[in-house]
Amino acid sequence: MALRNHSFEDGWTDLPPAPGYLINQQPNDWVLNWIEPGRFLYDSTSDKAGGVPECIHKHANQLPPNEQPGGQNALILDGEYVFKIFHFGAPFGAELTQEISNLPPGSTWRLTVPIQVHLHGETDPYAAESSVWVNGEGGWANGFVMGDREWYNHVVVFVVPNDGNVLISIRVKSKWYNPKDFFIDYIQMERVS
Repeated sequence: MALRNHSFEDGWTDLPPAPGYLINQQPNDWVLNWIEPGRFLYDSTSDKAGGVPECIHKHANQLPPNEQPGGQNALILDGEYVFKIFHFGAPFGAELTQEISNLPPGSTWRLTVPIQVHLHGETDPYAAESSVWVNGEGGWANGFVMGDREWYNHVVVFVVPNDGNVLISIRVKSKWYNPKDFFIDYIQMERVS
């Protein structure tokens, strides 16, 4: 598989402190970005970020038994880590990207990105959304489509352009001053033709 660090098991880099003492963890082989407070959320001209989300790796032993691998509400689909993006009470947006090169031009691939959102009682379906894009093609799923505390698989089928390069982008956003948690794990990319 051309995708690297697909289950967030291959370590991370601690980024310089965000406002205050927040140390976010950038997974190896990925680039982590977030929307700075005061800037518009992705695909919005009215909703702005109010805080920097916390972006961390959670190890199995940091989770309650029911959320550990094999548990009834497992948050880890593969390995010992899951990547978590969250804020306790401010609108936010964050993105993970990875560039992949030297794929066979014209080949077709399927990217599957499991994301789970914890809505914390949210009643607005568009208050929390996630999306997956490959070379700018993809789309959003709102929190009610994703389901609360359920794994939702974003699937993007794409054709590799002539230069053999693709850019994968995984985005999450929360637009109200309420807590939201997003979990990402076990991303799969497979050639289909």
